Amino acid sequence: MDKQTGKLIARISENLPDMNSGQMQRLIDDPVGLQDALRKALCPVRMIDVTTNGRSGEQCIADLESKHYRVGDYAKQLLRNAKFVATNGVTYTLAIIMGDEFEDANRTNQNIREVAHARGYPDPTVELGPYLREMFSDEDLKKMGLWALIVMHEPISDSDGDLFVLGVYRDGRGRWLSAYHGGPGIRWLRGVGFMFLVPASS
Repeated sequence: MDKQTGKLIARISENLPDMNSGQMQRLIDDPVGLQDALRKALCPVRMIDVTTNGRSGEQCIADLESKHYRVGDYAKQLLRNAKFVATNGVTYTLAIIMGDEFEDANRTNQNIREVAHARGYPDPTVELGPYLREMFSDEDLKKMGLWALIVMHEPISDSDGDLFVLGVYRDGRGRWLSAYHGGPGIRWLRGVGFMFLVPASS
């Protein structure tokens, strides 16, 4: 254990609420529940609402480009795919899982999805990618310490059969909606966030 971790644990122990022995034992017996409680208290998840307006993928491309967003060629393939299903007036709540929650070697699509699903977050739909690009400016991403926000929808095959997912990206050369490799073993950098749905009951 490094020195900083030891200091944090000591400070947490100093500030624990009053608990009886039964309450303490329940936490001891349920390490997963304890981890979940600590995560929610110390690292609250950022959530946003997105309401759809019935646009098709082709309409989303046209709207983004008319507002001087940049839509990558592979992203256009995903937006034109049959798996893009437009909805109208549906409000989705999305949670952002930050890349720095994972060790570098474990920050893969498969592991990220497993963590999200264990928290009760299902995959979003590809439809939400353009809406998120319109919602988040590059400055918003910078303030969050992120280079990209990835929409963790079911990966979609491009014309070559490779799997891709949509993502919002900043690079100083334009406000991008891009496509990224969606295979299970793909590893991400720390400065990336991952978007999942939050069930209505959460």
